[in-house]
Amino acid sequence: MRRERTHHITLFVCERSGGHLFPALSLAREMRRRDTGYPVFFVTSAQLKLLIRRENFPVYGRGFRRRNLILELCYRFWEAPLLLCRCRPAKVFGFGGRDSFFLMLWAVLLRMGPVLYEPNSVFGRANKILSPFMKRNFCGFRPLCRGRHIVCAGIPVRDDLQKLPAGEAKEKLGFGADAVVLTVCGGSQGSQFLNDLMMKLALVIPSHVKIVHITGRRGYTETRKFYERTAVRARVLDFCTDMSTVYSATDVIISRSGAMTLGEIIYFQIPPVFIPHPGGFSHQYRNADFLQQRNAAAVFRQNEIDFQQFTDAVSELLTNPLPRKRMAEQLAAVQTAVSARKFYDRVFE
Repeated sequence: MRRERTHHITLFVCERSGGHLFPALSLAREMRRRDTGYPVFFVTSAQLKLLIRRENFPVYGRGFRRRNLILELCYRFWEAPLLLCRCRPAKVFGFGGRDSFFLMLWAVLLRMGPVLYEPNSVFGRANKILSPFMKRNFCGFRPLCRGRHIVCAGIPVRDDLQKLPAGEAKEKLGFGADAVVLTVCGGSQGSQFLNDLMMKLALVIPSHVKIVHITGRRGYTETRKFYERTAVRARVLDFCTDMSTVYSATDVIISRSGAMTLGEIIYFQIPPVFIPHPGGFSHQYRNADFLQQRNAAAVFRQNEIDFQQFTDAVSELLTNPLPRKRMAEQLAAVQTAVSARKFYDRVFE
């Protein structure tokens, strides 16, 4: 802990998902680049801890193999003040989620000047309870900024995401420069529902359409074998490290609607068909509806999806460039996605 005593520490308090972590990681990278502080993380997911440690940031927080609400609440209540005393942070920055609640509450009680960031179009439960007690609140979506203590910071786009010429990106994926490309992605963990739906859709959409299917680790083998048995031209990936190429090549995307996904789709102006995750207290649906109300997305509820209507909507976008152009224009007008540098400036100005 020697270095921690010579730099002022900012404690980033995150949840178990990438949507909570990646905005914090964006700030931490920019902080390190500018040498303006020493980032420390509180994360309870083992997978996300590995990601943070690869970037050489200290990370604390115990995870539980099985989620037990009473046990976790008791443990987090006492874990929080001990961690704050150990790190002695100059700033405490919360990004929402149940695991973050007591750390942020203790930061309020100890008058550490905590602030919150809400990436979604509605406040999550923990952030909604804590926000009145915060020194300042930041949000990703401008309509959420009601009140003097709420500031719109936007949704940060990763520095490694760069727009490429569409034809060049399509050729890099092994398609023709004039190909129509449909991408399906179920988020960082993948989605078995989207994988199964896409395998049905691939058999009925126009044959000239090329597909990029990012399955997640669990669905990769089954999905790859499906495409091998059919004549559908597809690139099947369990995980993609070159999303700049994929996004730049994509004409239409089918995906979940987490906040970070929305930010990236808005940045690349890709006409989206959203199937929000049915969990998470409907925040993904509210995110998708935010764009649908602006004619910038098509949205289908997973539990109510009509396959024929879904197929018609996707096929219309794939065969008709005019609605794709209109959606792209509406996405450009939203102006929610921001660079990591601009995000940092808005938060730490």
